[in-house]
Amino acid sequence: MICIQRLFVIEEEVPQEVRDASIKPERKWPSVGRVDFVNASLRYRPTTDLVLKNLSFTVEPGIKVGVVGRTGAGKSTICLSLSRIVELCGGRIEIDGIDIRKVDLQLLRRKVTVIS
Repeated sequence: MICIQRLFVIEEEVPQEVRDASIKPERKWPSVGRVDFVNASLRYRPTTDLVLKNLSFTVEPGIKVGVVGRTGAGKSTICLSLSRIVELCGGRIEIDGIDIRKVDLQLLRRKVTVIS
């Protein structure tokens, strides 16, 4: 038996992570622990549909949150967006009032922990 397989390669410009920060939070950041998703929208590639669409919610300091839902509902995507593994294409995520997009990536990932 002979199996012939065609392989298609799609070249796509993949943006690199933005490592530089325009805001240097104080040393004890985050000190309170309030998390705000404000109209957060995200897609995995520029040519795909939104997987998070204008998501808004607030997690008050000290509150433990469980994210539940069926397959494909966006549970993992919410976690990936918190550590900026995937960047938002709209809206923002704030921790203690600071937009995480403006925080140094290494600092953000040291300070934010997601347990799954």
